[in-house]
Amino acid sequence: MSEAALFYKSEPGWLGPDMQMGFVHGDPSQMSSSQPPNVMVMLPGVLRPLSRGWVRLASADPLAKPLINPNYLAVDADLGG
Repeated sequence: MSEAALFYKSEPGWLGPDMQMGFVHGDPSQMSSSQPPNVMVMLPGVLRPLSRGWVRLASADPLAKPLINPNYLAVDADLGG
């Protein structure tokens, strides 16, 4: 559904774009509607995050759910400026 995407550098020193902004005309819930879309959705994204998370075993039990820490936005550079 993305109609346009903007790629940009949040800091001049980056070699390439580190941020993306996707623009979608309409809402996914309006897909089956006969009415024209009446909203513009903007979807920001970090292209090359520096933050690192982890996945660990919770126990020796193979059925136990793992421990997951995505650690999103832990590095200031991932905040986009």
